[in-house]
Amino acid sequence: AGVSIGEDGPSQMALEDFAFFRTIPHSVSFYPSDAVSAERAVELAANYDGAVYIRTSRPNFPILYKNDEVFQIGKAKVKESKRQRIESQRSVVDHR
Repeated sequence: AGVSIGEDGPSQMALEDFAFFRTIPHSVSFYPSDAVSAERAVELAANYDGAVYIRTSRPNFPILYKNDEVFQIGKAKVKESKRQRIESQRSVVDHR
C-alpha cells in the first residue's frame, strides 16, 4: 500500500505510484478518503481475485461515511458539501 507524505502537503507527493499500478491489467487501485472507506477497501481487496493497490493518507481526516456504507469496485461516490472536492483522491485535491 502507498502512503501519502502527510503534513508536507499534496504538492510534495508524487502520483506515479498510483498511476503506475493502474496500468497493470486486471488490477484494482483504491485511494480511500477516510477511515471507513479505507476499511472497506481492505475488505474489497481481500475478496478480489487479482492484484490490488491501496494508497492511504497519513493525515487524520474527518469521517465522511457511515459504518454501514456500501462500496463497490468500479463505482464512485460523490459527497456534496459547501466546499466542493473530489473525495476519491482527497489528500491530493482537498487543499484546506
